[in-house]
Amino acid sequence: MSLKAYLQTLISKLGVINTTGLITETGEVTGIESTPHERRVSFIAPRSGYVVVLIKFDVSIVNLMVNEKSFTQISKGERDGTYQAVYAPCAKGDTVEVAVLAHANGVVQFNFFPINNGK
Repeated sequence: MSLKAYLQTLISKLGVINTTGLITETGEVTGIESTPHERRVSFIAPRSGYVVVLIKFDVSIVNLMVNEKSFTQISKGERDGTYQAVYAPCAKGDTVEVAVLAHANGVVQFNFFPINNGK
């Protein structure tokens, strides 16, 4: 099998991200700077594809879970006020949840990008 044929087969099975089908869900989080709190926000994946979770406030730990299994965990040694973004593949119907240790109030934004392989 040639490389081109192999790549075509692989893409047809995996699909490619379709940015025009973006679905966005947002959740509110509260936290206190002196005593950070664990907060969780979750959504059900509307389609198979990829999720990008944007944490738009100050946190020290971000844990992204898909169907209750940790997928990505980010820990910052010091809070520096930068936002976090975590990514994971997901299938339609998966529970995608993010747990954060929040130091402030803010918004968690889930961006679901479908793949175009018809699933």
